[in-house]
Amino acid sequence: MKRIIAFLLVFVLCFSGCGSDEPSAEPEQSKPESPSSAEIEGEFFSAENVKAVVPEGWMAFTIADVFSDVEGAKDPDVIQICKGAESDFDLFTNPYVQINYYGPDVEFFAPGKDWYADTEDIKPFKAGNHEWEGFTGYSDEYLFAILWCIEGDIEYQATMWLNGENISINYNDDDVLAILASVAPANGTSSSGVTFSDEEPLSAEDAIYERYIGDWNGVLKIYDCTGDYTSLENVVTGACARIVPDENGELFIFIGLYLEGFYITSAYYEVDYNTESLIISGDYNSGSYENVEILEHTPGTIGMTFPVIQSNGEFYFTINLRRIGDENWTNEDPAFTPADVDHFRGMTFEQIAEMMGYTSNQYPPAELFENVKGSSGSKSTELGEKVGADGMVADYDTLKTGLEWCKTERTYDSTYDEVAAQFGVHGFFVDEFGDKPYRRYRWFYDDSNYVTITFEVKPDGSETWNVTAWEGIKD
Repeated sequence: MKRIIAFLLVFVLCFSGCGSDEPSAEPEQSKPESPSSAEIEGEFFSAENVKAVVPEGWMAFTIADVFSDVEGAKDPDVIQICKGAESDFDLFTNPYVQINYYGPDVEFFAPGKDWYADTEDIKPFKAGNHEWEGFTGYSDEYLFAILWCIEGDIEYQATMWLNGENISINYNDDDVLAILASVAPANGTSSSGVTFSDEEPLSAEDAIYERYIGDWNGVLKIYDCTGDYTSLENVVTGACARIVPDENGELFIFIGLYLEGFYITSAYYEVDYNTESLIISGDYNSGSYENVEILEHTPGTIGMTFPVIQSNGEFYFTINLRRIGDENWTNEDPAFTPADVDHFRGMTFEQIAEMMGYTSNQYPPAELFENVKGSSGSKSTELGEKVGADGMVADYDTLKTGLEWCKTERTYDSTYDEVAAQFGVHGFFVDEFGDKPYRRYRWFYDDSNYVTITFEVKPDGSETWNVTAWEGIKD
């Protein structure tokens, strides 16, 4: 039976103290007969149940799940995509599109116009393979558009704030149409029928490879212990992993555990296309395991459960990992505590693995990242003299000055070296992701004040500015 959700749209827009209280000029609300999506470059962004493309110059966010009893939980059905954003604070001042997904277990009711002023119907139109209908109107003095798309037992809704302080959008802009064309269940494929970049799509195998390749760290939890292992029940300890292609292009999976007396000695993989996961089998120091699934729980998080069965008892342990440098632990179980996050911030995979007792003779070298498969070609993660940089700037004023330059002076052609020069030191390498690919670096004053900058990696290996975000830094 479907859950019934009665829809009531309540807009609360709280602009910051800077800027005008007056709305910007109303964008022209043309009603095209058949709007079409131009070719737009962008990357897909997913909540748990829905995904959409994020065009260049936009930034996407998940939102808190207000109905969840779990602290820090994210709404699995909602994505906000904000134009010109550098952090989620820009949602208060910039125009954005909010995508809501209603799955087969939710009864959808189309929004009504009675709550709003000066409403005008939008003639139904197609974006990709989706047909949208809706209306524009005002909530107080703020202009918005609400669109919805009904496809069998799945519905999508797109709610748009059209005017920001300095930027406006329209529902028939090319990049907005690209977002509307791309919406799809997160575990499915886009039915948009349009291309979002000039790169060939990855094969199914390469797409799975790219999801799991990387350096990971996290925790493991031991449970269901019997026999000699009952003392291990609920023990929580450390784990790490490096997943890279070897010289032959096949995956090399290393899993390191911080558990005295037990360690994994080998891991051989198969790809499961139905679950989009890796199935591994291999040996540990006193036995073997078969068909253990490595699965992406949420974007950027992978996990697995190993059985250890021996004559003197058995136990299971679950490993939960995030990419090295990712600090977004929320409600995963088991999860890093804030103290764990602070402890591991700035550490490289090599440092974490060696802390657990491993050496470079046991885990694959980072150079193998260069062999990442994919139709866009090999990705280079050669960082040169940036390897091992901790990103610590000389003082707080240097961090603020560098951030101000990134806000006001940089362009999409600004190089990594130009950006790093503003901070006086190389940034700490956080991760590499996406098809282009992109790389993130971070500059710290301390654990609470830092700037994270994403760069696009060009075919010649150069890195140019793409997005700036910051934490803790006050004007």
